[in-house]
Amino acid sequence: MAKKIRQGTVFWQREHSAHREHPRYSSHNPDLVIARKWLSQGVTAKEKILDIGAGAGKITSGLQNTRQSVVSLDPTNITTHHHKIPQTSVRGISQNLPFKNNSFNRVLMAYSLTYAPSIKKALREAKRVVKQNGVLVVLLHKPKSIYMYELEGHMMDLRNLAYKLREWQELGLWNRPYPIEGIAFRAKTKKEFEAKVKSIEEQVNYLDRMLERQERIFSDEAKTTKYFESQGFEVQTITTPRPTVNNKQHYTGYALLLKNK
Repeated sequence: MAKKIRQGTVFWQREHSAHREHPRYSSHNPDLVIARKWLSQGVTAKEKILDIGAGAGKITSGLQNTRQSVVSLDPTNITTHHHKIPQTSVRGISQNLPFKNNSFNRVLMAYSLTYAPSIKKALREAKRVVKQNGVLVVLLHKPKSIYMYELEGHMMDLRNLAYKLREWQELGLWNRPYPIEGIAFRAKTKKEFEAKVKSIEEQVNYLDRMLERQERIFSDEAKTTKYFESQGFEVQTITTPRPTVNNKQHYTGYALLLKNK
C-alpha cells in the first residue's frame, strides 16, 4: 500500500509541477458550481470543511460564507488559490487523515477518489472525520468520459516512452540525452537511468489499475449508488453535470451528495 501511495504522490507532484489538470476545468463549470452549492447550503452556524485532494482549491476558493472555514489537504506541495473564507493547507493522504474523529461538518472529495490507492480506505477515513449526519460531496470520474480517455492516452504515452528507453538501455545508449515531457533527460549512471525507467513504468501500472477499477465499480449510476451505500453513506442526490470543454458539452462524471449515517 505504501508503494501505491508513493506512486500516486509522484504522479500528482509531476502533474502539478507541469501545470496539468485532470480534469481541466474552469471555476464556472457546472460540476464545480454544484459542489459549491452543496457545500454552502443550509449553513446557520460556524462550520469546518475538509477538502481531500484539494489541489489548488479551485472549488473551495469560490465559497463566500465566512461562517465556514476550510482545510485543504493534498499530498503534494501545490500552492492553493486565494480563498474568501478562512483556509489552511495540510499535506496528507486520504488513506490516513491527520484529524480526530468527527472534526468536520462537510467533506469534499472532488475527483480525488479516482486516484486513491484504496477507495474503501479513503471513504472509511472520510466517514471517520465527518460528523454524524454530516455531508460528503463527491465528484467522481465517469468511465469512458473525455477525461478518462485523456488519462488513458497519457498512460499510453508513458508506456511508449518506457519502451523506447528500454530499447536505448539494451543498445547501451543509457547516457544519451532523451526528451522526457519536454525536458532533455541525461542519466549520469546506469543506475540512475534504470531508476528513471522504473519510475515511469510504475506510473503506467498505477494509471492502468486506476482505469480498470473505475470501469469495474462506477460504470453507471445504479452501481455507483449501491457502492456508496455499502460504505455506510446515504445517497441523497446523484447527478451528471455537463461541463463545457472546447465549446462542447461532455458527460464527465457524477456529482454525489452523501449523508453520513
